[in-house]
Parts: sequence; C-alpha cells; structure tokens
Amino acid sequence: MSNQTSRDELIARIRERVARDWAHMAVQFTEAAAAQLGLNASDLRYLNVLVREGPMTAGKLAEATGLTTGAITGVVDRLEEAGFVVREQDPQDRRRVIVRVNFARMPEAGRVFAPSQQAWSQMLSRYTDAELKFIVEFLSESTRILQEETARLRSAGERPATGRRGRRKA
Repeated sequence: MSNQTSRDELIARIRERVARDWAHMAVQFTEAAAAQLGLNASDLRYLNVLVREGPMTAGKLAEATGLTTGAITGVVDRLEEAGFVVREQDPQDRRRVIVRVNFARMPEAGRVFAPSQQAWSQMLSRYTDAELKFIVEFLSESTRILQEETARLRSAGERPATGRRGRRKA
C-alpha cells in the first residue's frame, strides 16, 4: 500500500466515519446533559452562548444563534423558568431587556459536566505540547469552517417544506 493510498484512506475514514461519529455523540451528550438540568438540548446550547459571550439583549442572542427574536423569547422564557437566566432592564434603554446568566445555578451544571471534563483532561494529558497545539489548530479551523458553512446555508434561505417522503408540498 502506497503512502498516498494510506493517506487517502485516513482522510476518507475521518470524513466518512470518525467525524460523523464524533458529531453524533456530541449531540447525544448535549441531549443527555440538558435532560439532567431539566432543559432541552437547544436551550442548553443557547445558555452556553450567554455563558461564553456574557449578558446581551434578546435581539443580540437571536443574532448570535441564528434564531428569530420570537423563537429567542421562548428560549429565554424556558431558561428563566428553569432559573438559569434572569431578565434585567437595560440601564441605557429602559425599553430593552438584558438577559444574564444566573450563576447561582451553575454549580448544578458543573456537577453534570465535571466527569466529562475530567475525562477530557485525562485524555489530553497523554499528548505532547506539539500535539496539543495541533489539536487546538484543528478544532479552531474546524470551527471556522462550520461557521462559514452555517452562514452559507442560512443565507441560501429556507427550503420548501417537504412531505413524509421528501416530496415538496403543493
């Protein structure tokens, strides 16, 4: 087997199986973690945006997630009901509301995620600094590609609704 064939096979394995398996398990894990917190997976993802980016208006959260402002209102309602966020009046514009993470609930989330974070730490401890730099580069570049492709798909507009067998509804 030549070097190129081996390389081609590795690339195919990554694209056709390994990356898909990883993405599938990431979704499965998110759903299971969300259920432990009394949330759905989508709401947990949007809570993560607030944790990562900080307080923002519902409009900014809609922009950050690609949802409509109406859909974000439902997300914020559910997160607020579960105690993970609070709404506060914007001090610069009393007509606007700022959505903030309620960090008093975060220890519960920490308990849900701690075992997986520990497993990740153990796995990463086996790699050299050079390998860790490569992993950072790979994941960063993968994220950039996904951001670009998400924007491309969103800018392409909505697909027509289809029936159960994939046929377009009349």
